Amino acid sequence: MIIHPVLLDTDTNHVAYMIEIPQSTTAHQATDFRYYKRFNFLAIPMEDYEVRDTMGRQQFPKIELSFEIEIKTKKFFSQFENRQRVNTSCTLVVYARNVGRVYAQYVNSFIQLPFPILHSLTLEQIKHKNEETIIKDGMEYYEYHEDNTVRDVIDTEYSLNRSINKYGPSRYDPILPGLSHAWKIIISDNFDKVNLETLKIKWTVFADNALPVQGMVMAKDIKIVDHRKS
Repeated sequence: MIIHPVLLDTDTNHVAYMIEIPQSTTAHQATDFRYYKRFNFLAIPMEDYEVRDTMGRQQFPKIELSFEIEIKTKKFFSQFENRQRVNTSCTLVVYARNVGRVYAQYVNSFIQLPFPILHSLTLEQIKHKNEETIIKDGMEYYEYHEDNTVRDVIDTEYSLNRSINKYGPSRYDPILPGLSHAWKIIISDNFDKVNLETLKIKWTVFADNALPVQGMVMAKDIKIVDHRKS
């Protein structure tokens, strides 16, 4: 607990004290056998899931997802058209941040993207392979599965002015408390032209023995980093 004195304008001897109480790592039971939380200027009883979530902070990792859209351009020469062209690419960057107090060794996430923002090649793949999709609230979604595995470069071959990396087997890369792991999903090149008002991205994350965490974000609220302006 930290106490901050604040001088008042009413008199030179008048002082108010502001008490700063850091977030606890567990839930504390009151004398009436309830658990309370601060809400504005009130102390209100905690829901059952809030008690379990708070007590689990020191026992299990907690992964939360955040999203960002990157828009980039790349110039290339089209031999077919005999002229230089500009290709625009849009990437959904997914950050899995460990907001818990213990490291997450195994992380699996399931991210549902609405059809209007899928890349054209993804749509063709779904149609060609007849892959399963999800219908919710009248919208069709495609579900991506991502985890925290990585592959190390173990060798590099050089041939015809090209370098080809050789990778070792996949391994899980633990996410330490306060750190994050990023995934990139290529989405529609015309993302910035899609009507995003009602589109939602939904996700579920599993981490070790922790309870699954679910979330949703409106597509229109995702931060867009447009490198075309830089």
